[in-house]
Amino acid sequence: MKASSLPSENPTVSYWMDGREPLLDQPDEVNDGETADVVIIGGGLSGLATAYWLLRKESGDGSAAEYSTASVVVLEARTLGSGATGRNGGHLYPGAGPLQDLADTHGFAAAAALWDFETDTCRRAAAFVERATPQARRGIDMQTRGFLAVCRFDDEVKDAASEVALLRKAHPDLPVGIEFGNAPCVLGPEDTDQVLRGEARASGPGEPLYIGSLRSPAASWRPFEFARAALQTLAGLRPRSEPRAGGQLKLVERATVTSVTRAGAAGPFEVAYSLAGSDGPRDKTLKARAVVFATNGYSQYLHPALAHITSVRGQCLKVDTVVPCNLGWDDCDTYVAPVQDGCVLGGKRAWCPTLEVAVTNDSSIDPHVAEGLEGALTYLRSIVGAPAADPPKTTHHWTGIMAFTPDRLPLVGSCDDGLFCLGGYTGEGMPKIFGCARLVAARVLEHLGMPAINPVDDPWKEQVERLFDPRRAFASVGRQPTDALGNAERDALPAVLPR
Repeated sequence: MKASSLPSENPTVSYWMDGREPLLDQPDEVNDGETADVVIIGGGLSGLATAYWLLRKESGDGSAAEYSTASVVVLEARTLGSGATGRNGGHLYPGAGPLQDLADTHGFAAAAALWDFETDTCRRAAAFVERATPQARRGIDMQTRGFLAVCRFDDEVKDAASEVALLRKAHPDLPVGIEFGNAPCVLGPEDTDQVLRGEARASGPGEPLYIGSLRSPAASWRPFEFARAALQTLAGLRPRSEPRAGGQLKLVERATVTSVTRAGAAGPFEVAYSLAGSDGPRDKTLKARAVVFATNGYSQYLHPALAHITSVRGQCLKVDTVVPCNLGWDDCDTYVAPVQDGCVLGGKRAWCPTLEVAVTNDSSIDPHVAEGLEGALTYLRSIVGAPAADPPKTTHHWTGIMAFTPDRLPLVGSCDDGLFCLGGYTGEGMPKIFGCARLVAARVLEHLGMPAINPVDDPWKEQVERLFDPRRAFASVGRQPTDALGNAERDALPAVLPR
């Protein structure tokens, strides 16, 4: 098995992680050859959420915490949360992917099930935040303001109208609004409220045409801090904690997995890894009854079923421009998330000649994408009415590694007997990860013959597990990782529109 390609040791500094305490104060000791029920490879939100669903029973009624008896070890090549979890766009809303394309390929029921799954995932994440400590809630900084898709071209207008029609067919009472108007337009909180109520907003003459579809629930948040809060709920299972009945969680950083092998059809898996230390790397092994690949953009070298995953680098800015809600344009390949002191702006990979495909280096930025983001910032300021005399201030500029699949759907579930995976979110992981981890954890406990502490019996389960099956035959849905995403040709022509 080929060793995985890994992120750099000195990544760019993201807004989400800058000045924040590490998620792990002290890694745990694991003996060479130690056995665990489950080894999770990857210490980002996918891996930590899987540990959460494996070990702790979700309780929304304030009752005492209940735990499973599983022993879990998480191996992270860098530090916990330092991958995409701490390097993303910060948006959380269902329907980020092309639902109409999905309906055309897999049927209306599949598209509706995916929407319901993502809505449920967002709801569960929000409920988790509500149950968290006041300090944790302040850190996560979840702001629910809705999402507005801004369309600048006729084909985008048609696509947005199809999406809204599909959602209204699935859920007639869903608060999804739509409005038509002409530029110039300035968006404020009262405008997004009008869209939610289905009211038209007067606008002035000019070009281009705009259509806004506002989706709710939609929020912005700090996934890095969400991961911290999830870890805090499992603190009592760490080795240095007071002994308690239940399972055990060990967290190991700087542990680069080099192979996963199995002796015989029914024997335990052997996970070989290199553990970095002050005296140099040490080769170590773990034995496990089940292994979960939660490495997302660094998965394709770990197992043949993950070879469909393509690493793609994304790029973001943190600026002081205030926005009224989550925004997206160019088929949402340019996206904006509000934060307390401004917003996070990401996208514009189409400006890079290689589209940032097959890139795993998050220690640098691409100058072409940076130019596209600066143009997008100018356009953003025009639609939110930012004063031209008050130039924007960019405080952070960073990159992060995503994972794309040919059909834009993630790989979630069993990829072999005893081997499980979740990843390949195609830049749309936030409304999926917490729910995907729940699905995987239920399957892992079933494989181990342990009680399902968080059973999944939702109406969407069968459809979503079929869509996400890692062993599926891939059908082309929407755009491919190697395509020029969004309106690349138009964006390459500054004379068409301000970007």
